[in-house]
Amino acid sequence: DGKWWHETELRTEPLKVQRRDNRIDIVARIGDFTVTTCYRLSKSGILRKDVALRYEGDGNPKIDGTLFLLPAVGLGEDAVVLSPSFDFLRVPISQRPRFSVDMGTGAWCALHSPSQKLGIAAAFYSETEHFSVNAETIDFASSSSRVPRHAPRFSHWLGVRDRASKGWSAELGTQFFIVAEGDERKLLESLWHAWDLLGLRPLQDTPKDAFDGAFYEPAVQHTYRNITRLLPHLKQLGVKTIWLPPYTPGVYAPLDYFAIRPEVGTAEELKVLVAEAHKLGMRVLLDLIPHGPRPESELGKEQRRKFDAGLDNWICADEQGRPIHWWGCYAFDYAHPGWIAYMAKVAEHFAREFGIDGWRIDVAPGGPPNWAVVNQPYPRRRPSQSGLWGGLQVLREARNAVKRVRGEALFYPEASGPPFVVHGDFDYGFPFYFAAMRLMTMLPEEFVPSLRRWLQHQRYTFPKGGSKRIVRWLANHDNPYVQGRLGFGYSKAMFAVCALSEGVPFIYEGQDVGMTDFIARLMKLRSALRELRDGEADYLSVSVSDDAVFAVHRFWGNFHTVALVNLKSSPVTVKIRLPSPMQNWSQVGDAWTGEVHKVRKGTVELTLPAFELALLSDPIRARKLAPKPERLEPVTVQPVTISDEGFFKVGNFVVGQWREGEFKIAPGERLPFEVTEIKRSENEVIGKLAVKRRMGAVVRTVAEIRWRWTKQGNFWDYEATLQLKLPVKLARHDFAWEFKFVKPKRWRIVTVEGEIGEETIVRFERPQLLWDSSRIPPAFSDAPVSVQLPDGSWWTLTDWRGGAVQVWLHPDETLVVRIPPNEQASIAFNSVYAPKPAIRFSRLLPFISFSSAHISLNAGRLRLTLARSLGGLPIRMELIDGNKRQTVLLGSELYSDYGIFPEHDEGGAWRAEGERRLVRTVGRASACRLPDKIELLPDGVAFEGALSTTWAGHWWNLNPRVNYRLSYEIDGDGFIIRASVEPSKPMRKVRAFLALTLTFIGVEKVAVNTVKGWHEVPEIGERDWQSRHLPLNKTDPQIRLHTKAGIVALKGIEGELQNCFVVKDGDRCTVFFAWLDGEETDFKTRTVRFKVE
Repeated sequence: DGKWWHETELRTEPLKVQRRDNRIDIVARIGDFTVTTCYRLSKSGILRKDVALRYEGDGNPKIDGTLFLLPAVGLGEDAVVLSPSFDFLRVPISQRPRFSVDMGTGAWCALHSPSQKLGIAAAFYSETEHFSVNAETIDFASSSSRVPRHAPRFSHWLGVRDRASKGWSAELGTQFFIVAEGDERKLLESLWHAWDLLGLRPLQDTPKDAFDGAFYEPAVQHTYRNITRLLPHLKQLGVKTIWLPPYTPGVYAPLDYFAIRPEVGTAEELKVLVAEAHKLGMRVLLDLIPHGPRPESELGKEQRRKFDAGLDNWICADEQGRPIHWWGCYAFDYAHPGWIAYMAKVAEHFAREFGIDGWRIDVAPGGPPNWAVVNQPYPRRRPSQSGLWGGLQVLREARNAVKRVRGEALFYPEASGPPFVVHGDFDYGFPFYFAAMRLMTMLPEEFVPSLRRWLQHQRYTFPKGGSKRIVRWLANHDNPYVQGRLGFGYSKAMFAVCALSEGVPFIYEGQDVGMTDFIARLMKLRSALRELRDGEADYLSVSVSDDAVFAVHRFWGNFHTVALVNLKSSPVTVKIRLPSPMQNWSQVGDAWTGEVHKVRKGTVELTLPAFELALLSDPIRARKLAPKPERLEPVTVQPVTISDEGFFKVGNFVVGQWREGEFKIAPGERLPFEVTEIKRSENEVIGKLAVKRRMGAVVRTVAEIRWRWTKQGNFWDYEATLQLKLPVKLARHDFAWEFKFVKPKRWRIVTVEGEIGEETIVRFERPQLLWDSSRIPPAFSDAPVSVQLPDGSWWTLTDWRGGAVQVWLHPDETLVVRIPPNEQASIAFNSVYAPKPAIRFSRLLPFISFSSAHISLNAGRLRLTLARSLGGLPIRMELIDGNKRQTVLLGSELYSDYGIFPEHDEGGAWRAEGERRLVRTVGRASACRLPDKIELLPDGVAFEGALSTTWAGHWWNLNPRVNYRLSYEIDGDGFIIRASVEPSKPMRKVRAFLALTLTFIGVEKVAVNTVKGWHEVPEIGERDWQSRHLPLNKTDPQIRLHTKAGIVALKGIEGELQNCFVVKDGDRCTVFFAWLDGEETDFKTRTVRFKVE
């Protein structure tokens, strides 16, 4: 009936109590169920509770979950709740935390009192169904006091689903209740003792060298031939395990589990790839897909025939007996012995025929409940056991099948949580990815301390040593392009965090672009310093004076290293308090730089460059591992000449020219340039090109390009303008100046988000865009593009005026720097050809700063931080008073949740055949990972993009397209914010919601200046005042927010708004500027403008 037992009037009737040693068994009846509970108390103060359930009635009740409730426990007002949740790592009980955490993140919670030095913890484990932990805070009055006190209550949920009949029984997992004296660390380490009581430990036969390198995943479209070509590069990156994308026709919707899709290659090419990888010491994994095949596959049709005939089959059925579909496939029952054996047969076949070393298992936690009722030649299972229990059976049997062939196996299940390091080789690493992506919405100085504590808490989620099995990734095929989310700088720094934390780092294709040297050297040091590879980790024992610096102590035996990573975009000088085993050292060496630092009273002081790291260890080891000075070879610079067409030549080769010496006038028509004028002097060349077109019997000039080259030493300045002579529409995107470099040695790109560069490595069988200046502006302090030619000389683009510069790398190892004209049909740039890269210093803008994907504006005492990877929306506004910073704005959104975009079918959700699950399509600016354009304004910055949506980690464009523009300009002590939205085509008679929101925190009172006077908004969590019912007064300020940091005012609100309203909930307040709010209207361009100060 949807109720829990404790919410009903069912009476608990004790039947039997038996006690022996430190164990008590209690049998009780609740309704028609018999509950057997076994309590065991260990010497370490851990109470273990095992529960079994049996149905004795004559009915057929449905069970929809079990809940293990613990009584509320109070430890005083200074108590803090500890958990593995990133949002609730350490929360004072006075804040009344309430949350749930799934088994993948960690199904435990704890409460600790610093004053009493006493704590409790609760944990859970099962291998039958998925489970989670819940925490809530209640008030209770003790017998000695009538004053209510806060107390947390923990509970665990186990997803048992079944319909019981007489004699039905189930074992319901194990719950632990722990009491521990001492500090927080001792309390949490007691969780390891709990896992020991169950005999849990990480898999013991994992190949040891698998921990000595990185995982690598190429994209789905990569061919086996191309991956084979890249193997030496992967070896250089320190890759030990290659996970190949699905080989099956249909990719993740298999049509044939034993066939290889021709798009990726042939069976012979796969054999060659595996053999070559083995020669280089790398393992190869394939992708096993147990969720089921497509209905039109032969296997799908065979099982459907059995399903329709009521015979034993592998297809999951819902409670009405309908077949279930999932990901465009039949949802097969993971727990069915026949399907488990089939998956093991597939795994064994590829190990035997191709030498495959193991598998990544897709959707490893299992599938939907199977409610099918058929005659089965095996013991009945619960419907919900097609989930976790079935997933573990597939993992175990497939792994054993590969071991029979290969002698050892490596399995990487797409799942997180303790059961998967007990039965598999690695934890997938989902929680780390989601934690890392919090950097998009958090500043480094608040993100890093939370990340360090979260990593420390994550260690206790697993049996001891299990956290070394976590694969730490920032991107994969489901969540590609980490640079789009975090920017170049954060991506580089966070990869260092992946490599220096417990676990194994992961590289997705393209993630290494521009970072090959950095990754290769870091992985080499990780292999050389055994404590980084095999040692323990303590993320809280190192004190750092700057919160934006990540720190971890890695140790193995007598070997110790303190790893530091600077997540700031500027150098920082920090003091590091070393962990106790290193505090008596007289000096430490940095294995990353080779520098030696003195230790004074256990403290070291050093400077970390932006997004760089330090590895503080024994000075002798550090010196041996330090980088060797680079030997510079003498370079002879080739002579530069300018051709009559105005093309830039180095030696005998044309390096710079208009695109292919011609440009497009109309689709399908290409015409060559004709030299009509040329003048040369010592340091200047001036010319004119004409573009002629035959019109019948007459050839006419349709356009002219006037150009000029000026030389100053090694600097070459170019200017050109385009003038149309006839009203011919110019295809502007095909008209550009291009510098082409054939097989350059190296390239280097410096942007406001960080620097990338490397030896030229072709990774793809298609052109690769390395940089687009319209999306990521160039750095202020250095030249944006440098290219090293085959002879060792360097060409540098120091500046340009024109359209957006793009840098492309083609499969034939040609690197192209493309500069199109601007809207005024002109172009100008400065370049240098010299023995070494040129450096350019521009005037820094004092009001703006960049930190990878974050952009900050400063106006008086206010600092506004914008997230480029969230469409340019604000994520913070802080009030700065000396060294104190108080946050007053916590986030923003520009979105539509109904009326504009059609509903969509929730493709990833399982459903019965013929059933559609339509959900609202929410279009957001924050789903725009890279805005179409970023524009630096004289006093601010602007972003342009389109509302998008995210699903399964990917970005999706929406139809109809709705463009937006956000601009922020400094005005005195505040910011003028302008926002506009425009559909690609006008929409008639629309009823929809579309708004820009700002969320403020620490708000004590909100007052609105209306035409009837000031109105105070009550704290009701919903709309109270709306401008369409009570318009705003035009007198400033129009909205005043009284925060703990001071008063924030919104002034000069104007625009085409249907409504403006305020929602206050607790100390949070969200202001909505709604262009559309349910009133029927024609939707064209709409704007809003206001000032916040």
